Amino acid sequence: MTTKSGMLSLREKQRVEELLKCSRERKRLHVMEGLNKLREEIEKPYNEEIEKLQREAEDIRIVREKAVVKAGYGKIRERGCYDVHPELDAFDAETNRLLVQLWKTTDGTDLDKQE
Repeated sequence: MTTKSGMLSLREKQRVEELLKCSRERKRLHVMEGLNKLREEIEKPYNEEIEKLQREAEDIRIVREKAVVKAGYGKIRERGCYDVHPELDAFDAETNRLLVQLWKTTDGTDLDKQE
């Protein structure tokens, strides 16, 4: 319904605006869909190459880990009461020896034995 001056009422303008926005949004989705398809075509060979390189990298990581374990270095980043590597064992033994010396009294007896 129009006003006396032949113009649309505020309510009618709002309804036309809603319809226009809805219609434009649907058309925009179609434009975006087409653009995304074109983008995917450009990306496709690169994505395939990336996936191939990622699989190769994972294979290399596995081979590397096996080589590290085989060489005896697999657990040097872990702490625990087990042998991790002969060099670390020797270092830890020296640390333990120094600690034992520290806790001995000047007369050569252990502090535990003085109680």
